[in-house]
Amino acid sequence: MDLIRKYNEFMGPKDERLEAESGRYMRVGYAIFTVGCLLCIYYGVIVSQVASVAEVELYTAAGQRVMPLYELLMVVTIVALLVPCVLQARAGIVSEHARYAQADAIPWDIVVASAFIAATVVGVLTVGFRMLAEVQIVGIQNVMWLGTSPWA
Repeated sequence: MDLIRKYNEFMGPKDERLEAESGRYMRVGYAIFTVGCLLCIYYGVIVSQVASVAEVELYTAAGQRVMPLYELLMVVTIVALLVPCVLQARAGIVSEHARYAQADAIPWDIVVASAFIAATVVGVLTVGFRMLAEVQIVGIQNVMWLGTSPWA
């Protein structure tokens, strides 16, 4: 909680008008995400039931004709993230905090630091998840650690 308090102190007070308008756009994205995910999960349950009754494996050539659930969830997620961004961009909202909303220039030090932290987190997660997936699928004794590397 101390970190959040320091962040709010650093960013300055929030503009209530911008916060209310931004919140409205976020609710639109949340509704798209919630309804889309529920429909995707429901579709996945129905597909699993039909495959079970018909005794057809989904992870074979027969299952390739079925709409892929993971890609569908990814599309829903991307749409739910992009819609609020587009709505905020059209309204000219950059941030609800006074530090950004009233800035004459882009605070590049914060932007670069945030981008570096986000890229580092994504990179570490990607490597970690890839290693975990390979160990689970082929076993630790069969993992070619440098064989799948782009630098090898």
